Amino acid sequence: METPQDEAERRGIRSFGLAAQPRADLLAKVAELVDTGKLKVSVNRTFPLADVAAAMDFRLKTTAPGKIVLTIA
Repeated sequence: METPQDEAERRGIRSFGLAAQPRADLLAKVAELVDTGKLKVSVNRTFPLADVAAAMDFRLKTTAPGKIVLTIA
């Protein structure tokens, strides 16, 4: 998705966007694969939402596989 770059460039960053459409049928299929053990998600580490800066820092420094997860509680 193309996004305006003027303000981003002024701040020395590159901007991009992502668009997605909700697909209940695909979400149900993914849930089924997870429930049956055919799809597994590798979680590297979890952080509380309040520690989002630490999570981002960790993500940028690690090369270990797995998702970085923010928890909301």
